[in-house]
Amino acid sequence: MKYKATTDPKETERERNHNELVRKIAPEGIVLLKNDGLLPIEECKKIALYGAGIRHTIKGGTGSGDVNTRSTVNIEQGFENAGVEVVTKAWLDAYDKKNDKAIEDYINEKKAMLATGKNFIDVMLSKGLKSPVHDVISAKEASKYKADIAMYVISRNSGEGTDRDNEENDYLLAGNEIESIENLAKVYGKVIVALNIGGAVETEKLMDIEGVQSIILISQPGNFVGNIVADVILGKTYPSGKLTTTWALNYSQYPFGDEFSHLDGNLDDSYYREGIYVGYRYFETFNVKPAFCFGYGLSYTTFDVEYRGISNDKTKVKCKALVKNTGKKYPGKEVVQLYLGKPNGKLEQPKKILVGFAKTQELAPGDKEIVDIVFDLRDFCSFDEESASYILEKGNYKVLLGNSVENTRLVASISLDDDVTVMKAKNLLKQIEPFEELKQNRADAEKSINGSDNIAESDISEENTIQMSHTWFETVVPDYEREKFAPDELHVNETKANGSENNESMTNEYSLDDVRKGNITLEQFVTELSVDELLYLCNGTGWDVEKKEDESIIGNAAKKVPGAAGEITSRLKDKGVENLVMADGPAGLRLVDKFGVDKEGELIEAGLAIPYMNEILGFEPAPSDKVDKYYYQYCTAIPIATMLAQTWNMEAIKKLGYMIGDEMAEFGINYWLAPGMNIHRNVLCGRNFEYYSEDPLIAGKCAAAMTMGVQSHKGATTTIKHFAMNNQEDNRLLSNSNASERTIREIYLKAFEICVRESKPKSIMTSYNLINGVHTAASRELIKDILRAEWGFDGMVMSDWGTTGFAIMMEDTSKKATRYDYSDPIECIKAGNDIIMPGFEKDLDRIRKAVEDGELDINDLRYCARNVLASNIYLTE
Repeated sequence: MKYKATTDPKETERERNHNELVRKIAPEGIVLLKNDGLLPIEECKKIALYGAGIRHTIKGGTGSGDVNTRSTVNIEQGFENAGVEVVTKAWLDAYDKKNDKAIEDYINEKKAMLATGKNFIDVMLSKGLKSPVHDVISAKEASKYKADIAMYVISRNSGEGTDRDNEENDYLLAGNEIESIENLAKVYGKVIVALNIGGAVETEKLMDIEGVQSIILISQPGNFVGNIVADVILGKTYPSGKLTTTWALNYSQYPFGDEFSHLDGNLDDSYYREGIYVGYRYFETFNVKPAFCFGYGLSYTTFDVEYRGISNDKTKVKCKALVKNTGKKYPGKEVVQLYLGKPNGKLEQPKKILVGFAKTQELAPGDKEIVDIVFDLRDFCSFDEESASYILEKGNYKVLLGNSVENTRLVASISLDDDVTVMKAKNLLKQIEPFEELKQNRADAEKSINGSDNIAESDISEENTIQMSHTWFETVVPDYEREKFAPDELHVNETKANGSENNESMTNEYSLDDVRKGNITLEQFVTELSVDELLYLCNGTGWDVEKKEDESIIGNAAKKVPGAAGEITSRLKDKGVENLVMADGPAGLRLVDKFGVDKEGELIEAGLAIPYMNEILGFEPAPSDKVDKYYYQYCTAIPIATMLAQTWNMEAIKKLGYMIGDEMAEFGINYWLAPGMNIHRNVLCGRNFEYYSEDPLIAGKCAAAMTMGVQSHKGATTTIKHFAMNNQEDNRLLSNSNASERTIREIYLKAFEICVRESKPKSIMTSYNLINGVHTAASRELIKDILRAEWGFDGMVMSDWGTTGFAIMMEDTSKKATRYDYSDPIECIKAGNDIIMPGFEKDLDRIRKAVEDGELDINDLRYCARNVLASNIYLTE
């Protein structure tokens, strides 16, 4: 076996360059939540550092979003690298002992789970390691450490497989944390609280502590986290991030939060009772004041945003704004945000929705920049379930400009002269259990949205009013019948065409290379394939398809690149079909960092690309006399997705996507299983750190930018995920998301639509969950009707790993007694879920028998195989 990894263990130039790129971009995603003039600290010789996140700084979340890097620079190291003396080493040493004990207990707990008969998947995806809460730091103890300033770092981790808790040491701050910070404030007078977290926490008590002059969301910026944080605190650079998720005063402010995930004891069904009122759409419309609103973020300087006019080219609207740095000392960047207040007509509307944004370049004090924000009104239509259409209703559309959702003013108006049908679709994803969704009081909804928006609608001048004609809109009518496979025979015999003689391969000389050269069509090539050949294309090499069962495990299911998540078949090499490799994301590539091979080049030591699992499962290094050489695959951890969105800088995200593409080329990865782009429906979702925002526009734009960066490289594509409504981790394989069609389309599918239309990703991953009673991987309406017919997606659709049931490999020991069953592989093929990952022999057997028995039309199998091969051609050109 030939590997693309290096045998040289020394740090490479690529590693250094990529770490520096992350170091440069990450501060744009750091959000300054509070600053009473304390930051930046320009003169600091000694600093007192406290908290779980000082030495055990979290670079990113757990699960598939983790990345195995050469090392992680923690916050203590970051300040020391900057020449600042850390005076609290004795306190940090004591906490290390507590943390070491917590790790030991965690490993023993997981081993005990295995000993009771639980399978490794249940163990791996059970609650992750939490940083232990330290004892209260007394004022007497803190007084021992003399320093210019104190900084306390709150750390929270979360990950794949479990949701967070509305409890202390998770969403809530622990009592010991609050009391310690209060004591530090008394001793030092000036305290910075840094939040090394992947999702929101309650800050109500923290904001009330006198002496806490700065609160800064450092998030989880990747493996250079310590250097990045020190750069920002010491003023070598500056934060310019804005929140992309609303932070409530307390959890009770979130609508129907008490019903989320495990909180109500029902893990079978989630009822999206808030409807379209997710995040700021709820807080703004229902006048609920959060701790920190969507789009909020301070700077080391101040800015003025001045409206400079509006214009249009038919349905496309452009708003100009002049931004000036009004500070006297520090440079900075500002994010200008544009919102739209849609008229309440047949369909009720949120008070505001984000329709565009622009981030300035760096502005020195006194500098100015004009930014243009462009949007197309047709992109912000609403779905009318009664007519099964996307519509815009007649009336006035209010244009609001500002630098957060709360800090906006009404600047212009768009007057639409008649109702418009933007798309004539059809009703899909029907609710099986209708329920009452949250609604406005229509009398209140008719009131003007002005109030805090500083100007009455009647004061909008004629030059700031766009008269828009309904005749400028064309109605799109999707072709829902196009997604079929039409056999195109060369000289295929009838018995093979109808599904018999399954093991017979093509007898002619044609290969996929003939399709690449234009000698035959892809349909002709696919029509000639036997059923078994089609099956190999539509199932990954997997856990028991092309690997011995003990060779393959979640997190390491590939031969060509150890630690990669999976591969497309290697059984059709003689047909010109390349064995392409998939690697987890979205914070970088998740591969094993080191592996050993014997003299024949066969892999004999790799282990898992998952923290602590090697110790839990008892994996032992291979004897040194058996290992001929070691290979190294050190990847770069970029900021978590939420932090990337907080940059509001699409060019920066595109650069990081290009950087990921570089590493894909270096290690031989074709499909990056990222970005994750599910909506932040609830702050307790364990995987929110992998996702961008509560708002579909910014989520879609971020994913599109990342995809364009990655796909700038030949042979590389993103796999946007998890399609769709993967908003809960507890019981994620068997959880049913119940929602209205309008809610699904406008909130939970919109980001995927934006990404597909703008960046054309060549792969998409369905989610584990069901939507209104149907597994996403088995939903023809979701995959063929919406994704392909309505949006024009032309890539490959893959399942998430084990969606047809971990039970297939685990002899049902992981199956839980729930209302719903796993996804059916036969139904996946019928729906157009092109490839089932990571691959199970039992799935192949079931699909093969379904073709033989006439339960499955062979053309459905050919349809999926064609899409897999089209992706293969694209990635090997």
